[in-house]
Formats: sequence, structure tokens, C-alpha cells
Amino acid sequence: MVLTAGLVSAVLWGSSVSPARAANVNMGTNECNAGAFSESQDTVLHSSTSVSSTGNVVSLPFIVCALPRSPLQPGATFGGFYIDGDNFFGATTSCTITSVDYTGLFLGSSTVSSTALSFDMFVTLPAAQLPTYAYTYLICRLGKFGNSTLRGVTSLQ
Repeated sequence: MVLTAGLVSAVLWGSSVSPARAANVNMGTNECNAGAFSESQDTVLHSSTSVSSTGNVVSLPFIVCALPRSPLQPGATFGGFYIDGDNFFGATTSCTITSVDYTGLFLGSSTVSSTALSFDMFVTLPAAQLPTYAYTYLICRLGKFGNSTLRGVTSLQ
């Protein structure tokens, strides 16, 4: 058994098969946290499908999410992200995708906003700001009084 596994490993290891690249990465936002230094987790409401501001919050709360992604395909010139959610009673949701390298060096960011009742915002970063060993974060400012809901984000590859 060990000999067979070793031979299969050797054959696969020596083959010219390239590593598989991952496809899109979808992430729900219910694991995101309140993000401003002065805000407590009490300013956000986590449900099984989303995160939103609580009904008694008069400020505009920030939400921060670690954003998993796969390395970009060779030759890609940018990386794209879709951010989904809802606004009620004329609220605005503004979101920024931020990229930092493994040393903490800021690489770049891009911001989008929406006042649409249901939104699906598209934002891009240049490939130079999304190297393989960079971390990406989603930072959103939600509407006050529970009038914005952040549902999810998709990292396109």
C-alpha cells in the first residue's frame, strides 16, 4: 500500500500537470466585526445571513471583514469584487476593498457606494495591488438606525 502511494506520488509529482487555480470565492458577512476603534460589537447586529447596524445606533458604523481570495490568473490586469446588500429609507452604504502585503505595507484601495434598495456593487483593484501574498479586507460604512444590511462579498478570479 505504501509502495503504491509512493509510486503514484512520484508519478504525479514528476508530471507536467500545472496546479489548479481556484475560482471565485464567496463569503457571507455574518463573521464581520465592528471596525472603528470607538465602536463596540453592540453597534452591529449579526444574523445567520448578514450583518447590519442596530436600530439604536445614530452614528454610521464601520464593518470590517477579512476577505479571502485566490491568486489572480497569470496575465490578469485587475482583481474584481462584488459586494451585496440592502439599504432602507434612503440609507447609503460605502465600502472599500483594501490590500496590504504580508509585511503590513499598504498596497492600495478602492471605494464604492450605493443608495439602491438592493445593491450589487462592483469594485476592482489593479493586479499590482493584489500580489499572491497580499491580504485583502472589506471595510464598509453602514447606514444608521439599522437601515443598511451587508449580505456578502465575492472575490472574482
